[in-house]
Order: sequence, then structure tokens, then C-alpha cells
Amino acid sequence: MSYLSSRCSRCGCAQTAQAPSKDLSQREVAAAQRLSEHALFLQRRQRAFLGRLSTAAERLHSLSSTLSDFSASADAPPAVPPQARINSFFLFFL
Repeated sequence: MSYLSSRCSRCGCAQTAQAPSKDLSQREVAAAQRLSEHALFLQRRQRAFLGRLSTAAERLHSLSSTLSDFSASADAPPAVPPQARINSFFLFFL
């Protein structure tokens, strides 16, 4: 029993899944069933990918916040003395 057939039997639409229209051949029914199962497989795979993508986006947002905090603190006066004063200090000893 395929996944779709077992799912239909649980939800109460098993009669529809087991008795398709008389206009359809068994081959057409099987092809439609495989198509539906493959679409379900793709949907689940895409949902899993979007879940991982969401986690990565949250991490990138956190990194972006941290970097913006660093850039905001870069506008503050430097903690080291200006280079011109240091160079004049070293030139004094030469």
C-alpha cells in the first residue's frame, strides 16, 4: 500500500482512492498516484530546506546586529593615540 493510499484510508476517503473513475485505466491511476506522492515528497523536502534557511537567516541577522554594533562603536574616539604623535615620539629617540 502506498503512502497516499494509507493516508486516504485514515482520513475516510478510502473509497475514492480505491474506486477511481471508470474512464481511467489502472495505468493512468497509478501514474496520477505516483505524481501526487512525488509532489508530497518535494513539498516536504522544500519545507525542510526552508526551515534550515530560516535558521541561517536568524544567524545572519545576529551577525549583522553585532557588526552594526561594532561600526557604531567605531565612530567613538580611538583608544590608541594618533599616529602623528607616536611618530614624533619615536623620532625624538633617533
